Amino acid sequence: MWYLYTLAGLYLLVPVILKVKNSVKEETFKKICIALFLVASISGRTSSFVLHWSITKVVCYLGYFTAGYQLRKWGEKKNNKVGTLFIILGVIGFIGIAIIDNIECGGHFCLGTIILSLFIFAGFSKVTMTINLDKLSSKTLYIYLIHAFVWNLLSRVVRRIGVDVEAGIMIPIFVFLVFGASYVLSVIYVKLWNSIDEKFLISKKVCKIFE
Repeated sequence: MWYLYTLAGLYLLVPVILKVKNSVKEETFKKICIALFLVASISGRTSSFVLHWSITKVVCYLGYFTAGYQLRKWGEKKNNKVGTLFIILGVIGFIGIAIIDNIECGGHFCLGTIILSLFIFAGFSKVTMTINLDKLSSKTLYIYLIHAFVWNLLSRVVRRIGVDVEAGIMIPIFVFLVFGASYVLSVIYVKLWNSIDEKFLISKKVCKIFE
């Protein structure tokens, strides 16, 4: 659940980010974004974080946060071929890092991880989505809440049959398995909750308490 704490810290810094963005030129803001990534990369390789909501951990993620703004603007001119190419390159790069698992890396702040993450985000921002993903997007919070349990459970099962889940190509395979299982469980949970709520009117009773 660490990312929820970090996200809260990022949102608290949004007024500061907006003030900086509005007070400098667009090119200057791009340079600030790059500088934040460099600071994060150095910090990731030289520091350890005890608290995920600490200001130092939050600042390290500001590069991703500000880059999202830049890439969203870049993706306004849609091009499916370019977007698909960026996504494929990003995924292949992550699979390569997973296979060569002896690389010393700063985790989320490794320059390789940063570049590949930006490739994938840029790719999706460039693609015109023709598939309705409303059902998936409405389940993202539940998937996130459930995935840690699924990961721990599946990793124990896989290790018992003698497979190392952190060995090379198993990482991307395991990621897809965990996501798929988490999505299925989230669908089951939502259906169960809706049926219980419809029968006992729990949501309405809770709302009345705060009226």
